[in-house]
Amino acid sequence: MEKSVEEQSFTFINILGLSAGIAAFLFITTYVQFEQSYERFMPNADNTWRITLDLYNGSEYVVTDCETHAPVAGLLKSKYHEVVDYVPMFNNDGLQTLKVGDKKFLESRMYFADTSVFEIHTVNLVKGDPMKALGEPFQVVISESQAKKFFGKSDAISESIVIDERLYHVTGVFTDRQSNTHLKFGMLRTQAC
Repeated sequence: MEKSVEEQSFTFINILGLSAGIAAFLFITTYVQFEQSYERFMPNADNTWRITLDLYNGSEYVVTDCETHAPVAGLLKSKYHEVVDYVPMFNNDGLQTLKVGDKKFLESRMYFADTSVFEIHTVNLVKGDPMKALGEPFQVVISESQAKKFFGKSDAISESIVIDERLYHVTGVFTDRQSNTHLKFGMLRTQAC
């Protein structure tokens, strides 16, 4: 028996609606799973916390910031036995001009850190010693992609980068960060003391 044009249209609309609903469901499910996977690649993710700061202007709430004042972490560790360790890190806001030889680069994914970042934040060094990589002033560790970008090779140990008119020595190269992390750095450096 042949279907009428009206029945065929109705069938087409039903199939199209069902397909769109399934596609939307799969997209939303994938998105939610990705959002919930943030920082889950870290071996001790359930016991790793990020401290935030709520800013107020008088009694008026302004914003929540993911950064806190530097002494807070040490104070929390000394006051609460539940705090086992901490990583002092902060974003070097804005674009930074870097010089490698006679080439200049603009970079924005740069953080200040120390050696504790290798223990807690799963920064996997492929070159360099995690016990020494950020142990002294004017040291920097970079991602593999940045090593290739700056030096044309992944082994950039002992190379130099000029940041803020100061010479930094590359003491480590780490694997590029996963996309499901809020710390999307490509470079870690020590503070110039």
